[in-house]
Amino acid sequence: MRLKDGVVAGFEALLRWRHPERGMVEPQTFIPQAERNGLIVPLGRRALKKAAEDLAPLQRFSLRNRRFM
Repeated sequence: MRLKDGVVAGFEALLRWRHPERGMVEPQTFIPQAERNGLIVPLGRRALKKAAEDLAPLQRFSLRNRRFM
């Protein structure tokens, strides 16, 4: 969030995998597996879609509340 005008100016998306038996699996473990198995593109698409879904409410909030500071 940019302080001078309250607009979302940056956003970071982190991938996490919560395996039902192994618990949290680190990206450095599952991303190479996804690459080897041809799943990296669908995984990337899903990550981008989820990031956009998560960002949309933040953008709406920042546009409605430019002077919330």
